[in-house]
Amino acid sequence: MTLREVCGLTTQAVARAFLVSEETMAQRLVRAKKKIRDAGIPYETPQPAVFNQRIHGVLAVVYGVFTEGYAVTTGTRLFDAELCAEAIAWAACSTSCCRAILRCWAYSR
Repeated sequence: MTLREVCGLTTQAVARAFLVSEETMAQRLVRAKKKIRDAGIPYETPQPAVFNQRIHGVLAVVYGVFTEGYAVTTGTRLFDAELCAEAIAWAACSTSCCRAILRCWAYSR
């Protein structure tokens, strides 16, 4: 869902990344949104204590964005250098920010 809602990839691109049909992915996204809404799960930044557990999920999303840039799903271009560069920047920022926050959190204990 993050690839679609946060990163702005099309449902077709997300479906291709997960090797399912666009219709299947569309239904999965609808069910995920409903589950989140019904459970009242807020969109929030996790606490530093769980960053280390969450970084793998974040980097998986970044990898999905990079993959879409490297092998574009739609249009006439085969490669989207701008999307790849953005994914690389997100990866660098995510890992360095996570390390810095964890260091600060550790020192504050």
